[in-house]
Amino acid sequence: MKSFKFVVVLMSSVALLASYIILLYTFFSAYLSPSKAVYVSINNLGEANLELVFLMATIPCIIYYVRCFSWSSKKREIWFSETV
Repeated sequence: MKSFKFVVVLMSSVALLASYIILLYTFFSAYLSPSKAVYVSINNLGEANLELVFLMATIPCIIYYVRCFSWSSKKREIWFSETV
């Protein structure tokens, strides 16, 4: 169970970091050269900005972090000591 929690924390951290790197990349690519902005097509929604897609993908990670860090410090210490 310890390794599962560790993997969940690690994967959500990597996903959050990667999504913000991509978010910054798309923002600056759109800002520096609007004609070459990065777009992604989502089924029937037409053209959707990649920034919005990755922001929506990070919402579960943000909720997870808020849930973890809103616990009391004692619960958090126990949870992280079990994780690591």
